[in-house]
Amino acid sequence: GDQRNTRNTRGNPNNVATIGTSNPFRFNPNARHLIILVFEDPKIKTNPLRVQITTFNNKFYIDKRLSVSSILIDGKKPSISIRGAFANAQEAMKYVRTASGSTDFLSPETGYKIYAISRENYALALTKQNFAQYDAFYLENYK
Repeated sequence: GDQRNTRNTRGNPNNVATIGTSNPFRFNPNARHLIILVFEDPKIKTNPLRVQITTFNNKFYIDKRLSVSSILIDGKKPSISIRGAFANAQEAMKYVRTASGSTDFLSPETGYKIYAISRENYALALTKQNFAQYDAFYLENYK
């Protein structure tokens, strides 16, 4: 569908269009990607979760040599990054789907969202400190 005429936000002055021109993120499916998990609970302890994810990776992705680190998104949201051999968006999304559907991964009760993100967008997300913007971008571009 042609979406070019969707920029008219006059009817809704509070609608800051996060999709479209104002979104700083660029979709580059051929770029190297990593995975990030963002947790809802600001007090969650990510170390035990890192151990769980590493166990999962060793079981299903031993050849990929993935590294798992704790990070803060927007300077305050506990998060985990999974870096390694995700050559492109497709590879990263394969991991997202496998992890999301696996009982060996984190339980949904943990309260997290999982994203594939290109290295460029990851650097941008850490600088911008407005992850809701990436969330909107991700839902639009990664299916």
